Amino acid sequence: MTNTGENGAAPPSQSPSGLIRLRVPSLALANSTPQTHVAQETSSNLRPLEASLQQLIQSLLETAIMVHDLEEGTGELLFQKIDEFTMYLQEVQRTSANVTETIPEDVLAYVEDGLNPDKYTRRFVSVLTKDNQFVNGKIDAVQDFRDVLAEEIKKGFSDLEEYVDEVIKNTGGARKTNGQAKQEDHDSTQID
Repeated sequence: MTNTGENGAAPPSQSPSGLIRLRVPSLALANSTPQTHVAQETSSNLRPLEASLQQLIQSLLETAIMVHDLEEGTGELLFQKIDEFTMYLQEVQRTSANVTETIPEDVLAYVEDGLNPDKYTRRFVSVLTKDNQFVNGKIDAVQDFRDVLAEEIKKGFSDLEEYVDEVIKNTGGARKTNGQAKQEDHDSTQID
């Protein structure tokens, strides 16, 4: 990364969680339909910034074309184009004052490498899904172990049955096994 931020102002600040606080929105958020009042507020802040960025890019493209086709005597036009470019940079900085989006460093690396940030999102969701399934499997195994242990404790120490039932109730209730309905207080729903 360079020493200036994406908006031409100060460099982005890095938070301890590995996220970079930028004043540049992600395109997915800018093009999404807002669903809440907060999202509408954010979206309305993003639209002027998006327009300013488009003007800035267009001015940069026109400046590049002028530099490529530079002929003697056209230097004054080039200076005007550079002044226009500077004005658009200031406009981007002004419109970005109300926008603060948190963008993960990995997404910025994808963009810098010329990759589509949607690939990052798909990969991230895939990893989260796998991790979620793994953790849910562990939860199920611990709950099954809890139920088996509780039954064995009840068989071996019948005088502790009341305490064991209280522990089972306080830890989410007994799960259903082999088609037998057992008490399940977890999330106040019955598991079928």
